[in-house]
Amino acid sequence: MPVYNEAACIKQVLTSWTSTLTQLRIRFRLVVIDDGSTDGTAKILESLGGEPWIDIITQKNAGHGPALLTAYAHAVQLAAWVFQTDSDDEMDPADFPTLWQRKDRFEAGFGVRQRSQRGAVRRAITAISRWMVRLLFGDAVKDVNVPFRLIPSHLLRALLPAIPPKSFAPNVMIAAAFAQSELRVYNHPLRNRPRQTGISIKRELSILFGAARALWQILFFSIKLASKPPLLRANTVTPPARSESPGNLRAEPKWLLVRRSVFPVIVLLFVAALVVRWPNLHQPVNRDISAYATIGARMHDGQWPYRDLFDHKQPLIYAVFWLLGAIAPRSNVAIQITAVLIAGFGGVIVWGVLHRLIGFSAALAAAFLLVTIGAARAFEGTDLNTEHLLATVMCLAVLLPLSFRSPVTLRNAAIAGIIAAFAVGAKAVAVLAMPAVMLPLFCHPLHVRDRWFAKVGMFALGVSAPWMILILFYAADGGLTDLLWANIGYNINYVATLRPQYLFFGASINALLVVAITVGAIRLLTFGARDRICWTALLWLVGAAAGAKIGRGDFPHYFAPIVPPAAILVCMPVRFDRKSSRRCFNFIRVAAVIGVAIPFLRDVSGGYGLTPAQIGWRMFDVESVPWNYQKRVGTWLRAHSNAKDRLFVAGAEPGFYWQSSLQPATKYLYDYVSTFVPGFNNTLAEALQSKPPRFIVLPERRDYAYLGWLSGSGYHVTAQFGPVRVLELRQSSTGEISTDFGQGQCP
Repeated sequence: MPVYNEAACIKQVLTSWTSTLTQLRIRFRLVVIDDGSTDGTAKILESLGGEPWIDIITQKNAGHGPALLTAYAHAVQLAAWVFQTDSDDEMDPADFPTLWQRKDRFEAGFGVRQRSQRGAVRRAITAISRWMVRLLFGDAVKDVNVPFRLIPSHLLRALLPAIPPKSFAPNVMIAAAFAQSELRVYNHPLRNRPRQTGISIKRELSILFGAARALWQILFFSIKLASKPPLLRANTVTPPARSESPGNLRAEPKWLLVRRSVFPVIVLLFVAALVVRWPNLHQPVNRDISAYATIGARMHDGQWPYRDLFDHKQPLIYAVFWLLGAIAPRSNVAIQITAVLIAGFGGVIVWGVLHRLIGFSAALAAAFLLVTIGAARAFEGTDLNTEHLLATVMCLAVLLPLSFRSPVTLRNAAIAGIIAAFAVGAKAVAVLAMPAVMLPLFCHPLHVRDRWFAKVGMFALGVSAPWMILILFYAADGGLTDLLWANIGYNINYVATLRPQYLFFGASINALLVVAITVGAIRLLTFGARDRICWTALLWLVGAAAGAKIGRGDFPHYFAPIVPPAAILVCMPVRFDRKSSRRCFNFIRVAAVIGVAIPFLRDVSGGYGLTPAQIGWRMFDVESVPWNYQKRVGTWLRAHSNAKDRLFVAGAEPGFYWQSSLQPATKYLYDYVSTFVPGFNNTLAEALQSKPPRFIVLPERRDYAYLGWLSGSGYHVTAQFGPVRVLELRQSSTGEISTDFGQGQCP
């Protein structure tokens, strides 16, 4: 029992536990670790030090984790069983007798607390710890950090050397080791009480910071477990004094090998995503990404997309760049690193869900193919556009329902709907892939109480709930019309102006699609027409391809959502009765996949050794020239401006807004709107004339229809960076605008 500043309750806690243990008529010893208490706890413990049933150990304040490890190390030398609890009077001793009476039925017993009786911070930390342990080790232990656990001493003795001495949450690591083992684990429901007195040792050590430390410690602990033989195996149940014959040792089951591979696979996929995108970490930021970055940065000043700053993409991308603006403002590298993380996360989702459905190797091959060929220029895969975000969100939206246990409940249907709503929030064309999301929900046997229309209703509720919240927010803030115009009206007009090219995605992508559809068809022939995994992937691929083409522009990033379903299909296992037929097919399949992947990987490797400007030119040609000067122009503007100055950037280069951090002079970050809104140029010119900004940036040497009024208006070229000119509004000593500049000084 670790103790820190519990003078108000420690005597009551020790008395109640002593009474309970005495009534059970068992020999016991209370090991109490005073972790440097400063409130009189030490004096109370000292008064009890003469009792034969208590060992008191005093140490300098080191934290809850080190104190707990000290207690464990002392206790395993004294008894055959070790029970651990905390000193804050939350655990009810009345729950212990039942656990003790059942000790012959398990190798480790863990309490399970009622969530509603704990504070929000503790519930959040416990939930995160439980999720991490389940991801890395399994879910055998339901409450991984509970201070109510009964474990044999010989098992703890085997575990303690593997736990770092300064661990913040050693109990989580102990629970993880048991969750990974094949030992019998008992989860005992508790009637824990709300904490009334004392100061929690965990709160004293800054809970949130410690939880972050614990997260990393658990990850490294998983590596240690994966790199060594299992610490807890079936033969560990018997104390060391009893010999165990080799025949009693069980071989590691396949599922345990998969679980131990989780962390290495995650690292592999993220490293692969980084390697193929490494040359592009410093590439210039294009105009789409610049618009998102500008809006994300301005959101920190209370400006909102659509209402205050116009753009026509769905809202999820702005949330991502809002977060980036808080973490690393004006950082090109942060954007590219985020693109790496999102691509790697997509691969992790594919492998994490599918390794149980199509096999470890097939799922890993699909995930690896996704993160590598997805970086090619054919998909603009090194960018962080809406389609790249959609590709990863759709991985979760489509594959998560496949992992639901049968029967699928209404709760599962609602969760699937919420994730699907986020997919639509990344890009609206995600609705075309909704059949792939819904198929796994309805091909499961229906729950007796859940009729099919109830599932449809819960799915629809999950899809609509985030959008209804967004609509109500904008309606309350007077921006509903802007939201609807940008997401619906503008996009309809935008698509209508583009030229369609149906059924052609480019030679490399067409080859990938042919191989994917062919393997999918063979899979259906060999596994049967009711194979829900294959049908889900095919529906996903069709929806992604239709979404890419409905945009009609055939921009490379439109094709990014095609990569995940295509990669999954080409790696799907097939079934042949003859082993020779299966080998022949797999040989042909591998050769076809290599042939398809080589053009993409060759394209990816072409970026190594190039400068950022060369990479920009390689990807976007002459359009990238102004982007090379965004950072330099932005730095100059920040040095020569004040917080109240406003900026207008001509054309469609919002990156100068982003790098300068100046307030845009109008809500329109680019002039494409003039194509769809009659009189837009006149409206824009009037707005600029009525309230002239201090700075105007001209990214290119061309005529801008809405800037014809600049001649004689008081602007002059105050700085020039390559083709990019910066105009500044000159004022006289009295503060009035000077108009004595000739046309030679204006564009």
